[in-house]
Amino acid sequence: RRQMTELSKEMLQEQVERRRQRGIEGLVKIVNQGQNPVYSTFEVTSVLTGTPLENRLDELFSVLQFIDPTILGPLWRFNQRYYEVNRRPSGSYKVLGYKNLDELRHRIAPYVLRRLKDQVQLDLLERIDSNFFVEMTEPQRAAYGEYEHKRVYKW
Repeated sequence: RRQMTELSKEMLQEQVERRRQRGIEGLVKIVNQGQNPVYSTFEVTSVLTGTPLENRLDELFSVLQFIDPTILGPLWRFNQRYYEVNRRPSGSYKVLGYKNLDELRHRIAPYVLRRLKDQVQLDLLERIDSNFFVEMTEPQRAAYGEYEHKRVYKW
């Protein structure tokens, strides 16, 4: 029997804790947006996101690490293999770009299902942006004025 339940993070945490107290471990874990992954006792894991992971490789690493730490291996090896860096005199590193991206795409292909907007034919409402302006309190206005003063005279 299949069941779909919509839960907030807090409700999910409460449900998981109740099940753990009764000695029941979960079988499936699905996380929306891939944020705050905290449960590791599930046999199957899926992450749903509408946010592209292609912006930064560390986001991709983080999500795949949550699903299965063996997919990409340890962070140091991942960074070494896929980041183009320049070592600074201070010993720190500056990211210049990425490398071996075709290899990475091939490596993650079994775990990633990507769909573009035009492929899924979303029936979404038009986006509505609302701006709300709020007056600052006197302490806020004073702190902001002090910040602006320091910022102007710094340059």
